[in-house]
Amino acid sequence: MVVEENAAPLEDFSVKDLSSLTPRLRSDLRVTYQSFKEEPCYVIEDPFHSQFFRMGLIEYKFISQLNGRRSVARIMQALVHDLGEQALLDHEVLQILEWLAHNNLLDTGRVSAKEREKAALPLSSKLSQVIFLKIPLGNPDFFLRYLLRWSRPFFSLYFLILWLVLFLTAIYTVSKNWERFVAGGSSIIAPDNFLILTIIWLLLKVVHEIWHGLVCKYYEGTVREIGAMLILLMPIGYIDTTSCWGFTNKWHRIFVALAGIYIELFIASICILIWEQVEPGILSQVCYNTAIMASITTIFFNANPLMRFDGYYVLSDWLEEPNFYSRTRSFLVYLWKKYCLGIKVSFPEISWKEQWLFFSYAVAALFWRWGIYLGIIITSSFLFGGWGLIFSALGVISWVVVPLFSSLKYLFLGTKTEKPHFLRVSVILLSTGVLIYSSIYQFTWQQSLSFPAVVLYNRSEVVRAYSPGFIKEIYVKNGDQVDSGTVLARLRNVEAEVRLRSLDLDMSLSKLRMHQYQKTDIRAMQLEQERIVLLEKRRLEEKILLDSLLIRSPVGGFVEAPELDSFVGRYLSTGTPLCTIYQRGNLKLKIAIAQKDMDDFQDLLDKRVSIRMNNGEQTELSAIIKKIAPKVTLDLPHFALAAPFGGSLTVQEMNLGGERKYRLLSPHFLAELNLEKEISSSLKEGQTAWVKIYRKPEFIGKSLFRQIKNWIESRYLGEGF
Repeated sequence: MVVEENAAPLEDFSVKDLSSLTPRLRSDLRVTYQSFKEEPCYVIEDPFHSQFFRMGLIEYKFISQLNGRRSVARIMQALVHDLGEQALLDHEVLQILEWLAHNNLLDTGRVSAKEREKAALPLSSKLSQVIFLKIPLGNPDFFLRYLLRWSRPFFSLYFLILWLVLFLTAIYTVSKNWERFVAGGSSIIAPDNFLILTIIWLLLKVVHEIWHGLVCKYYEGTVREIGAMLILLMPIGYIDTTSCWGFTNKWHRIFVALAGIYIELFIASICILIWEQVEPGILSQVCYNTAIMASITTIFFNANPLMRFDGYYVLSDWLEEPNFYSRTRSFLVYLWKKYCLGIKVSFPEISWKEQWLFFSYAVAALFWRWGIYLGIIITSSFLFGGWGLIFSALGVISWVVVPLFSSLKYLFLGTKTEKPHFLRVSVILLSTGVLIYSSIYQFTWQQSLSFPAVVLYNRSEVVRAYSPGFIKEIYVKNGDQVDSGTVLARLRNVEAEVRLRSLDLDMSLSKLRMHQYQKTDIRAMQLEQERIVLLEKRRLEEKILLDSLLIRSPVGGFVEAPELDSFVGRYLSTGTPLCTIYQRGNLKLKIAIAQKDMDDFQDLLDKRVSIRMNNGEQTELSAIIKKIAPKVTLDLPHFALAAPFGGSLTVQEMNLGGERKYRLLSPHFLAELNLEKEISSSLKEGQTAWVKIYRKPEFIGKSLFRQIKNWIESRYLGEGF
C-alpha cells in the first residue's frame, strides 16, 4: 500500500459493520494525478491545513467513492468486481479509513472545515497566532493575469543568461571591493538607516511575493490569496501558490518556490554594480542596503530549508516528499517513543538512507526552531519595551510552558492506546533533574567580556600655521619620518612681502634725509633717526612673519596628515593645523567600557589583560591597565571605533561650525594601558583591538539568574506598559 502517513502513529479505527458505514470525503479537497519516482499516484491537497497527501491508484479508487451514500461494503464489492485479486482487503480498508479520519479528510457533517480547523488548534498554536498575526489582503489572480502579459520576457532563456551574467559579475565586484563592502556593513545598524531599511524591506517583499505568483500563473496555476504575516509587527509577505502542487513537472514547482529568491538576487546584482560606480552618498547607501537585504538576508531566511519558506519547498519537491517537514518530525517522535519510552509504535518502512536523512533534518530543524523562538522572545523585549515583555511572556507560554505541560502529562498518563514505560520515564526524569541540578549548583563557568579599543600615541605635536599665507610647496608626505627642525612646507604671503619691500624703501629714504640734515637741521636729523628705529622694528616683525612661512617640525616623529598632498595652493589662516607629528615607540591603548560593565572592569587597575589586535593577523598581546577615567563621557576616543568607519560603537553625527563631529549614543568610561616598546614597534595609531577580561568563576545557575535580573532591571524597572 502507498498511503502516506503524515503525523504521529494512527489511533484505532474500529468498525463492527462495514455495511452500515457510509463515510464521506470532504468536498473541498483537491486531487491531482502525478508521477512520483516514475510511479503513478494521486496527490490530495487540503487547502485549509496547507497539507498534501500522496496515495496509490487503488487506494484513491476506493476513497474517491466515499460519497456518504454508498456503504464501505458496497464499495469493496465493486472493487473486487473491477480489480479482482488487486482489490483492498478488510484490514487495508480499515487502515485507510483510520488515516483519513486522523488527518481530518472525512466530512463529519457536524461542523465546517474552517470551524474544524480552528477547534483542532492546540492552545500553543492559538497563543502563537498573537505573535504570528496573519492578515489576508485578497485574491490577486486578476492583477497577476494582467501583469503576466508584460512580464513574459522575464521567463525567457535570454533573461536567464542575463541573470547569470549579472550575478557572476556582482560576485566578482564584491570580491574586488571586499574591504569596502565589509566596512559598509556597520552603517546597516545605524539609527538613521532604520527607516530606509524598512522601506527597502517592504518593497523587496512585495516584489518577492508577486514573483512567486507570476511564475505560478506562467505555468497556468491559480493564486487564491495574498497577504502579510506580522512577526513582532514586522511584515513578512505570503502568497498562496499551493496550486503548483498540481503541476505534473516537479521542476515547475521548484521554480515557483525559487521565484522570489531568483528576482531578489537579480535586483541585488544590479544594486551591487551601481554601488561600485557611484560616489559615497544617498544613492550608494540605498544600493548597498538593497543588495544586503536582497541577497544575504534572503538566502539566510528564504533559502533556508530548515524553515518552512522557499528553501524548504524546493527541498521537498526535489526529494518528492510533499510533507517532508511533518514526516521527519513524526519520525523523530517515533524514535523517541520506541527507543526512549518503550512504546510499541510503527512508522512506514523507509530505507537506511532515508532514516538518516529524516533524523538529521528533524534534529536540525528542531534546534533551529528553538533558536528562532528564543530570538523572537529576546527581540520582542528589546523592540517594544513593556509591551515586548507581554509578547515574550506569550512566547514562553506558547513554546515552553504548554509543550512542557503536555509532555509531562503524556509521560505520566499516556493516552488510551499508548502508555510510556514507567521505569524508562523515571530514568529520563531523574537524569534530567540531575543534569539541571549539576548545571546550577555544581558546574561553574567563567564568562569573558570584550571591549573595543584603539591605539593612540602618548605624545604628539600638532603643527599649525603661525602666519597666514598660501601653501607654495610641501616637502613631506603622510607617514614620513622627520627630525626636529625638518622643513615641512613653505607658505607665501604676498602682502607681507610687499610690506617688507616698502619698509626697506622707507628706511633707505630716511637714511638719505638723515645725512642731509646732519649739517643743516639737527632736530630734523634726530626725528629721522627715531623714524629709522621704528621702521627697523616694523621690518623685524615682518621678517619674522615671512620666516615663519617656512613651517618646520617642532619634534622628531612621523607625519600624520592623510590629505596633505591636496593642501598645495590652499590658504591657511593663523592657527590652522597642517599636520600632526607622532613619536613612535610611545603608544597607548584607549578602551571604551560600557557603563553596565564598569563593575567588572574596576578591579583590573594595575593588572594584565589580554588584547587581540584587528590587524588581519589576529595578533594576541597583553598589557597592564594604568588608568581608568572616574567619569563617563560621550566623547568618541577615535573615529576608528565608530560604526560608520568599521568600529563597534554606535555614534551620532553632529555638525559643529561646518565640521562633522561624532558623539557616542550611550555613555562610556575610558581606560588606558601603556604598550611596551617591543609591541609598539609593530603598531600604528588608529589600529583597533579588543581587550578581553574574565569575570570571577561562578555557578551557571547563579550567573544565569544574575544576568536575567540585571536585564529585567535595566529594561523594565520604572518603565510603564
